[in-house]
Amino acid sequence: MNIFEAVTTTLLHHLSLYTYNRNVGRQKIVLQQDQLEVFITKRFSGTEIANFYGVSRHTVARRLREFGTSVTTSYSNISDAKLTSVVSSIMLTFPNTGYKRMK
Repeated sequence: MNIFEAVTTTLLHHLSLYTYNRNVGRQKIVLQQDQLEVFITKRFSGTEIANFYGVSRHTVARRLREFGTSVTTSYSNISDAKLTSVVSSIMLTFPNTGYKRMK
């Protein structure tokens, strides 16, 4: 793909995000629910999704709210006791592991 095709593809992608709005104000940016759900299941952050689409993270959060979902739905449901047990086990196995590595 040459540079012209790459730029054209990118521009068409961004233009396809906007819908015609007969009302006053900015055009609504359309983000497809199924595409957003793929990003969420792949554990992308709201900021990463926004960067991909070239929109603000607030726009992504607003669309997710409209669809009744959020990035936090991909979080684990592990209990505090189980989490403490897992972290303790890791710390016993790897005592030099710092908090940044444990994140």
